[in-house]
Amino acid sequence: MSSATLTRLYQDANQIQRQAQAQLSRDVSVWQALRQGDRWIDCGGDTLRWSFSDTIDPSVISQISQPGTFVVAGGDSGILRDNVDFLVYVDNEKACLQRPRLLDE
Repeated sequence: MSSATLTRLYQDANQIQRQAQAQLSRDVSVWQALRQGDRWIDCGGDTLRWSFSDTIDPSVISQISQPGTFVVAGGDSGILRDNVDFLVYVDNEKACLQRPRLLDE
């Protein structure tokens, strides 16, 4: 690899670390769920209650609300509902992800 490529990879890795630390300091929660009918079911089989942030486009919410859509979402945990601030989804695939172990844990 060239020196420029290594420098870019190093900078990218540092940026990811800074973002992860910022989210940990905000106490961000991450959830995984599959859309079944009108419910979100997590990888343990429990029903999740979500409200979506105004920053998430309504067309995206409509798109992920199709049965069979697997979603990884993050935000703030609530008593009655969890507030989803960001999400990543994969259509028609269920693939629960294992949480990575951070170096400082």
